[in-house]
Amino acid sequence: MPEISVGIRDIGGTSINGAEYIVANKKFSNLDITLGLGWGALSSFAEFDNPFVLLNSGFSKRVSNQKASSTGKFSANNFFRGEKVGLFGGISYQFEDFPIVAHLELNPNRYDFDIDKGALEPSSKWTVGFDWGLPVIGR
Repeated sequence: MPEISVGIRDIGGTSINGAEYIVANKKFSNLDITLGLGWGALSSFAEFDNPFVLLNSGFSKRVSNQKASSTGKFSANNFFRGEKVGLFGGISYQFEDFPIVAHLELNPNRYDFDIDKGALEPSSKWTVGFDWGLPVIGR
C-alpha cells in the first residue's frame, strides 16, 4: 500500500503560497513514485475539476486573500476549495552502482505572485534533476 498524506501550506499567512494537497507515495526497490492533487497555489496548472464539489458546491469557490494585513489569519473557509485541482508528482531512481539519484518532477505552481514581483517565469511545469552524494571515507 502507498503512504498517503494530507497537508496544508501557509495555514495562517496571506494565502499567497496557500495550498492544500492529498498525496500518495510508494517505493519499489530503487524507484520512488509520488502522485498528488493540489489546491490553491498547487492548482495554477489546473488539470481536473475539484472532486469535493460533488460533496458540496461550496467547494468550487476559493477567495483570494493576498494582503499583508491578513497575515496570521486562519482561513479554513478556503481549504480544499477552488474550481480546479492541479496534479503533481515525481519519480526518483537511485542508481545501484553510483551515488546518484535521478529525479523527474511535475509542479503545478505557475508562481504568478512571484512573477508579478519580477521573478523569472518557469519555462515548464516539468523539472529534471540529479543528486550526487560523495562517498563516505572510512566505510
